[in-house]
Amino acid sequence: MVVPSAAVQMGQKGNYIYVVKNDSTVEYRDITVGSETDDHTIIEKGISIGETVVTDGQLRLSQCSKVAVKDETQAGSGVKK
Repeated sequence: MVVPSAAVQMGQKGNYIYVVKNDSTVEYRDITVGSETDDHTIIEKGISIGETVVTDGQLRLSQCSKVAVKDETQAGSGVKK
């Protein structure tokens, strides 16, 4: 799966990402990163196709934070295969 590189964060325990759930809250996910190409990163483990990931403002988030989703086609925040 491929996500915008801006979605991938590095923490003390490794790489992670925030996924937007149906109720507009976020879920912290540990991920396994593959290679990086241009502005995209291949995710080997931790997310599924079709999930929406956070690409901006991650430093202000914590588990279950409420977010507003921008137009996904403009933001490019969807997970692709």
